[in-house]
Amino acid sequence: MTPISLSDRQSRLWILQCLILCAVLFFSIAGCQKKVTGYGIVSNLVLEIQTDRDHAKIGEPVHITQTLTNIAASGPPIILESSDRPVMDIVIRGADRIQPRWSNEQPPENLLHRLELPPGASHRIEWTWIPSEQNRNEKVIIVEGVFVYNKTGKTQRASLLLPVTY
Repeated sequence: MTPISLSDRQSRLWILQCLILCAVLFFSIAGCQKKVTGYGIVSNLVLEIQTDRDHAKIGEPVHITQTLTNIAASGPPIILESSDRPVMDIVIRGADRIQPRWSNEQPPENLLHRLELPPGASHRIEWTWIPSEQNRNEKVIIVEGVFVYNKTGKTQRASLLLPVTY
């Protein structure tokens, strides 16, 4: 086989195209955030809490999704009920204090005080939280998905740790 011969101009153009492609790939990978997911399991209930990024940065939104699923194959629905607080919530914690809650930013009609989950059913809440200057001294933020489980009378949790960057 005869090797393909490129002119000087063609080879420089080919090298330039390769460099541009490498730069585009590098900057698109460098700008990517990876999702972080945590789980909590109690009885036939699985709580999944997920963020769209692996760290919190002051002023940049963090999208949080919490899903509660009844993983039973059959049987009666699981009923979550509370008269004094929502049965599902998302809580942001700093080192020593509770910060914002999903429930504090919702109109009353969005807050569930009773949730019935038949086998295989899920319920999801979502929230976009923006870290503020209050978080500047935090090294790590704890993102908690919580739900009230009637059988134990306790609040169950699934947590994620997000480092804070500036």
